[in-house]
Amino acid sequence: MESFKFGHASASHWEEAAQACLIQMGDLSHSPANLGFLYTTDLLAKNLPDILEYFKQKTGVSHWVGSVGIGICSHAKEYFNVPAIAVMLGQFPEDSFSVFSTTDDNFENFSREH
Repeated sequence: MESFKFGHASASHWEEAAQACLIQMGDLSHSPANLGFLYTTDLLAKNLPDILEYFKQKTGVSHWVGSVGIGICSHAKEYFNVPAIAVMLGQFPEDSFSVFSTTDDNFENFSREH
């Protein structure tokens, strides 16, 4: 993959923002991407499982990292106090990254497992 594919958008419904992000990324049918980065504003936090599943299905990328924040920035655009999504796809050597499962407060278990 010569460069990252990315998109960002704000909309009143997460589905509209997610679709706008996909449109910005263009044709992904032959994309070699294997790692996705997903960021949403806190106004979409409750929808994050649905948003993540949507992008997994639409991109074919199974490994994702990201976060929720009070705001996100992408490509000279800032989103604060609005529902927004920023997403990026990249291709990395499979042995160059490791995605950890969500952690809780028990860091002893996390440390032991990883």
